[in-house]
Amino acid sequence: MLVLLLPAWPACAGTSLEDPSAVWRDRAHALHLDEAPQWRRLLHIPPGATRSEIAAPAFFLSAPDTPSARTELDAALAAWFAPAALPADADPRCRFPARLRWLQEQLALPAATDAPACPALRAWQREAQAQSVSMVMISGYFGNPASSFGHTLLKISGVADSPDARPLDPSLNFGADVPDDEPDVLYVLKGVFGGYEARFSAAPHEQRERRYARTEFRDLWEYELALDEAQRQRITDHLWELRSARFPYHFFDDNCAYRHGQIINVGLQRDLIPRPRLWFSPAELFERLAGARNDGHALVARIRFVPSSQRLLYARFAALEPSLARRVNALLDEPQADPDPALRDLPEADRGAVLDTLLAYYAYRLDGLDDDAAPADPAQLAARERARRAYAALPGHDDAGFAAAELPPPTAGTAPMLGALGAQHDGDRTRVELRYAPYFQDLVGRHIDDSHELRVFDAIARADDAGLRLDQLDFIGLRNLRPAPGIAGENRLSWQARAGLRRSAPDRGGDARGRLRAQAEAGAGQALHGPAGSLAYAMLDLTSTPGETPLAAGALAGLLGGGAAWRVHLQWSGQYDLRREDWRSRVEAQLRLSVARQLELRGAWQRAAERSAFSLTLARYW
Repeated sequence: MLVLLLPAWPACAGTSLEDPSAVWRDRAHALHLDEAPQWRRLLHIPPGATRSEIAAPAFFLSAPDTPSARTELDAALAAWFAPAALPADADPRCRFPARLRWLQEQLALPAATDAPACPALRAWQREAQAQSVSMVMISGYFGNPASSFGHTLLKISGVADSPDARPLDPSLNFGADVPDDEPDVLYVLKGVFGGYEARFSAAPHEQRERRYARTEFRDLWEYELALDEAQRQRITDHLWELRSARFPYHFFDDNCAYRHGQIINVGLQRDLIPRPRLWFSPAELFERLAGARNDGHALVARIRFVPSSQRLLYARFAALEPSLARRVNALLDEPQADPDPALRDLPEADRGAVLDTLLAYYAYRLDGLDDDAAPADPAQLAARERARRAYAALPGHDDAGFAAAELPPPTAGTAPMLGALGAQHDGDRTRVELRYAPYFQDLVGRHIDDSHELRVFDAIARADDAGLRLDQLDFIGLRNLRPAPGIAGENRLSWQARAGLRRSAPDRGGDARGRLRAQAEAGAGQALHGPAGSLAYAMLDLTSTPGETPLAAGALAGLLGGGAAWRVHLQWSGQYDLRREDWRSRVEAQLRLSVARQLELRGAWQRAAERSAFSLTLARYW
């Protein structure tokens, strides 16, 4: 398996005084090829910029301290007519097949008289002989701040009718080079403000798929792109050129989504994915892919869902009859028990269902262990072997028909960015309400996962006769409701956290124009699924508002119901103010009605301290 991490090569040598490329260089200048968008894409020079985003000298043929679109064009044309370099793989025609192929197409260059063999390039082209190219969306993972918004991979699939080749299909990851012992705080700061270099790397896609689905329990969606052969060739050739490239890394914009989007731009020869100004998330990349067309047809040909091992286990357990679920839990509580004699009183189909669930549990617990984690529990390893032997004794059992319900793709829900306009009435006055968030996924919205909430820089401002003021700015808002089935030993903890600025409310002693204060909140509890897709939760909660209420402790409970067309959220919360020694409660209700996929009407009502407020807003996503 080749990877894109090969040693950097020296820049090519200068040309002779009798330069055979001079006439072609003059033609290229007359055609302004150095200003052509595709040439700039190949060099990773953003529109309006004069320098490449890549700093690695090995990526350039011209002087590494002053590379430009014009100097690279001249150097590439000189390289086309230069004698073959030794070793062959160091020749520029071997190092930069995409940019030299483009120049050949634009100028109809004559065949090189001394073309090198390029053995490493030819090996990569055989390995990455793409029958299809896919972008893979990986669901968010709260265990790593950089993965909270999801992650992307670019997958290259080989011969379509050869399933044996699938394990060797490569996928390209883009990630920052982070030292193993980097402190979390420094990791976040350097990721946000810059401080890391990032690169592309290749590995078998099946290996990466197993890691995300079984180690981090993340779902994957593979968006296969409807590209023609020339477009696929441009992508694989350009990926070869990037094997020594190093990019700046910023979590909010110079990230995996943007860099993978640049590769798609090269293949399509158009700027489907623009240079982000402040923010670009994986969800935005897939929104653009899903809405794009290529030569008159949809760019996305099909979507394949890959459930996590956790989702597969939960689906199996939820499908069991209650009596069989109790059998599974009994065997999990006593891993030393032999399931073969323990299940002999059951019909073969029921024994198979119990053993299928047990094996799914051990795949979830054991197959996903990280290489750096503690060794597997010997008792669980032995229990898995006993379950396998018992399963082998059921020759007539067939589990091929079971499949976890597919989770809709991310592009079936709303886009990540929110803007809303409406009005709020609190009994005394009516105010215009404005809301904006660059990333907004809450429990009420039309999203593919109704048990997670992630809001970033969620701002609410209101205006009346006294002017416009900011009433809320949540830097980050998280909720992770985990309505796991009652599997023995399975973590069912749900939690929430929020940090930002809130204006003093009337029930806290402030007036209508109270001060904007810092506030942090955290809580933990449990959630469970109810009938018709409803979801209930209850948590203990702590809130701190320095300068007003240093610490308030309490509880909250909520109920969610509905679907794509509408959704309702009811919540009660109560807190005891340790400073004022009094108890306050609040009741809230929200209703969302979808007008279109990216347009919704929201109504909200709340009552606290005998005061009520009602708001109605029209929200637009993009």
